[in-house]
Amino acid sequence: MESINFAKGYDKVRSSSSVHLEVEDQGRHPQATKPIKKSRIAVASAAVFLTAALALMLFALIHHTNTEHPSPPEDHPVAAATTLDSIRAVCNVTQHPDSCLAAISAAVGGNPKPVTDPEEILKVSIQVSLKRFADLASLFRNSSGGEWGSKAAVDDCVDQLGEGVSNLNQSLAAMEVEASTEGKMLTPAKIDDLKTWISAAMTDEETCGDGLEEMGAKVPEGVKAEMEDCKQLLSNSLAILANMPSLLRHFHLQMH
Repeated sequence: MESINFAKGYDKVRSSSSVHLEVEDQGRHPQATKPIKKSRIAVASAAVFLTAALALMLFALIHHTNTEHPSPPEDHPVAAATTLDSIRAVCNVTQHPDSCLAAISAAVGGNPKPVTDPEEILKVSIQVSLKRFADLASLFRNSSGGEWGSKAAVDDCVDQLGEGVSNLNQSLAAMEVEASTEGKMLTPAKIDDLKTWISAAMTDEETCGDGLEEMGAKVPEGVKAEMEDCKQLLSNSLAILANMPSLLRHFHLQMH
């Protein structure tokens, strides 16, 4: 009987010890988990920060790429806007930027391909000048001169304006790449030649106007307006030509 009681007592002691140890373990466990929880929070925070930083870097890279290498225009509205901006930048070097912009933009309005090259814009400017100059020459050629009060002055204008048309045709022919030994639309030598021909066309028109005034010709107001428009267009072409080197630098281009 006593041995049985002893065993029971031993079991009680052992159970008591186990309970005591478990209580101690439970008391220590929360203290051990606190650093673990803090570490997990720190790791999670670092992960969130790193993800946000990577996202910002990726966004900045995409934005920089799009800025430095924009996609080429694909549809006509974008191309038209690009053409208009380029023509405006070129025409800003002239004394008559409004008439320059209106004339050139109207001439390229039906072109689905963007016209952003200053050399191409110069060529269009000379083409417009030639067209208006030829129309003006036709006005004088189709007039008898009698109704203006001076047939001699009108005949002289026909000759002068014909010379101007010839000079402008030479200018356009010189800009044809196929006919050029250098394979370029413009070169320093060509620029000098174009200046000479366009200036000569301006002189031809001024000589016509001076002769009409000296002879007391009664030129219709519409014809006077046409002569003034031609003078402005030629002035615009000459100004664009004179500023071509700086315009090419502005567009990050070279003579070609």
